[in-house]
Amino acid sequence: MARNWQSLKSKNRVFCNGRCITGHNIGIFIFAVLLISVISGLFFGFDCPYLTKRLSPAIPIFAALLFFMVICCILRTAFTDPGILPRATPEEIRYLEKSDNLQNVSLTGRVIEVQMRGGHVMQLKFCQTCKIFRPPRVSHCSLCDACI
Repeated sequence: MARNWQSLKSKNRVFCNGRCITGHNIGIFIFAVLLISVISGLFFGFDCPYLTKRLSPAIPIFAALLFFMVICCILRTAFTDPGILPRATPEEIRYLEKSDNLQNVSLTGRVIEVQMRGGHVMQLKFCQTCKIFRPPRVSHCSLCDACI
């Protein structure tokens, strides 16, 4: 990761020198993992012995692989950087406000059009909280308080 994770302003918690990022409400994640584990434990404790005798011994093996895959996916999703865009620096904010006064247009609701190499024109919307022009498919997350 090339960017400095300490400069990212958001409600997320950062661990392991920026390699692990979690949301500010970790209780929901713990509840989800606990719920998945309890339900899987009930399946392995009560249903697997019956299904192993009646159908095939491959069922608990397949169920265990599926359980570990689900746990790995939920851990990776919960602890991976969602793609937080850094907020504007004070110099960038001053430049935007100076150019804003010259054009007599407020920054709120401001849209700029950028032409790509292939001739395609993209519209970049301005985020009032982060003070940046957001690329396409980026929105401001109210839970994280950052553009993602």
